[in-house]
Amino acid sequence: MRYLLFHRIRDTTIEAIDDKIEKAQGAKAEAEKEQREHKRLSDETTRARHELEGVVREVAAVLQRVITAKDDSEAPLREHIAGLDSQIKKFEKPLQERETQLQRIEDRRQKMTQIAEVLKEEENIKKFEKLLEGKELQALQGGILELESLREILDAISKATIKVQTDLAASMIKNAHHEISSYYKTICNHPYYENLEIDVQPRTVRGALRNEYYIKGVNKSESEETLASQKFSTGQMNCVALAIYLALAKKDIYSHNLRFLILDDPSQNLDISHKKALAEILLQLVPQKQVILATHDNELQAILQDAAAQKKPVIYRLDEWSKAGPEIRCEA
Repeated sequence: MRYLLFHRIRDTTIEAIDDKIEKAQGAKAEAEKEQREHKRLSDETTRARHELEGVVREVAAVLQRVITAKDDSEAPLREHIAGLDSQIKKFEKPLQERETQLQRIEDRRQKMTQIAEVLKEEENIKKFEKLLEGKELQALQGGILELESLREILDAISKATIKVQTDLAASMIKNAHHEISSYYKTICNHPYYENLEIDVQPRTVRGALRNEYYIKGVNKSESEETLASQKFSTGQMNCVALAIYLALAKKDIYSHNLRFLILDDPSQNLDISHKKALAEILLQLVPQKQVILATHDNELQAILQDAAAQKKPVIYRLDEWSKAGPEIRCEA
């Protein structure tokens, strides 16, 4: 019993001592913190005092007098600033007068510069007038006359070339007009504009002469016409292009020794009746032309094979493609 009581008293005493130690350590830490803050404030006070002393020395240097602690630090500065303002006001009027004088001098300088430029131009005019009186002017005038004459000749040649080019194109269209109309009616079979007319007009584009072709659909019975590009569908425009191209080929307008035609996918936007009409015209050309036609249109291929069965056309199929090129298979 005594032993237990002793231990309890000892434990209580130890806890009280620990509390006192903890409080003492907290008080020590707080004291150290206050000591550091005191040192910081002391250092800042010392630095501020040094800065103030520096400012006082600068003010004293400006005022050219010693400033003591008894002096009002702002009063001497106010007096000094008031003195400076007074001196500035004394100089303002002379400065304004000086600026006015400088502006007058600048105005006179500009006028003198303009006069000098005029005199220089007058001198150049006199030199040119002397040149006009000499042989150099006569040679110059002769060269100008020759150039003007050459320009007139070139203009005449250009106009003649334009006329020849336009007349040649119009003549080719006229010579093939019957075939163009026939092929147009066969391939296109337009329900209203039963015929075509083509006007050729010269036009200069970026300095180069070009013939411009105005293709018109015509209804002669009702005296109506329209530009094909404005009212024809894409398929009808394709029919017009094929009719003109094939008609010019038939008339050998742009013939060559090899005497062949190449058509690349000509059935775009064509329905089956147009494709059949195209096949009919191509077969008419075969006796005098070798026709090479490339297409991926299975319907057109079938139509051509049926129509040209007796002529035994040669068919080449392009199958698999590789880096070396397509695999070509011939079907006689």
